[in-house]
Amino acid sequence: MLIYALIVFTVGASAGLALAAAYVLRRRLAPWPLSLLHAMLASIHLRGQVAKKPIVFLHASVAAIGFLALFGAVLGMF
Repeated sequence: MLIYALIVFTVGASAGLALAAAYVLRRRLAPWPLSLLHAMLASIHLRGQVAKKPIVFLHASVAAIGFLALFGAVLGMF
């Protein structure tokens, strides 16, 4: 079951990285379908605003820590 969680988390993280690199860090509004895939940004998208960079970096940091914890659990390190 953990391996499935890791796969889903990886897909979500990949969509988040694509949003950050291609749109948010360039101060552009992401396409609606991509925002829906990464639902945390959907309410910001509805207001027609680009997410603030510090929030994006904080979100990415928390996601990376969560990913590493999940990865460690899958490998039996925890």
